Amino acid sequence: MDTPRFRRGDRVKIQINRLLKPHHLNGRTGVIVRHPDVTLLWGAAYTVELDTGDEIKLKIREFDLIPVG
Repeated sequence: MDTPRFRRGDRVKIQINRLLKPHHLNGRTGVIVRHPDVTLLWGAAYTVELDTGDEIKLKIREFDLIPVG
C-alpha cells in the first residue's frame, strides 16, 4: 500500500471530477486537520478544515485533493 501523499497541516484544494457527493465542495481550499485514514479500497481519506472555518467531518479521498503552494 502506498504512503499517504498529504500530511496534517498541508494546504489543499478540493477537486472532485464526478457528480457524486460532495461535488458541491469543488474549488474550495482548506487544511488537512487529521492524519489520514487508509483503506484498501479507497486509499487515503482526509478530514479537511475549510478556509471558512468549517470542518468537513466526512472523509475526502486523496485523489480528490490538489496541493496548494
